[in-house]
Amino acid sequence: MHAAHVTDVAGKEDLLNGLEFCDGKEQVKPDFTFPDYKDGVTTPPELLNTLSEILKDRAENAIVCESDGGNHSFSGDDTFKGTNWHDICNGTGVDFTKLILSKGPSVFVEDNNTR
Repeated sequence: MHAAHVTDVAGKEDLLNGLEFCDGKEQVKPDFTFPDYKDGVTTPPELLNTLSEILKDRAENAIVCESDGGNHSFSGDDTFKGTNWHDICNGTGVDFTKLILSKGPSVFVEDNNTR
């Protein structure tokens, strides 16, 4: 199986079907991974735009979460800028709230799972 490329991006109807398949869950997690778009690695801007159009009809406010890159190699702020998420939301009329998870408090959780 190959990674999805921009030309393979699903249309609005496909995304709506996917959301319905997920039983109408309100959480959607685009994969940014890098501070800018990389074909086959991060969620394509065209898909983000279509998703934003869908969110506009489903929610009063879109809260998009991201964290800093692995080992803090780049900031979550840079990711939002590089993926143009703010501009996409403005273009589709979605109220945008950015949440950088790395800037909030952290809690150490011990895992005693012995799988």
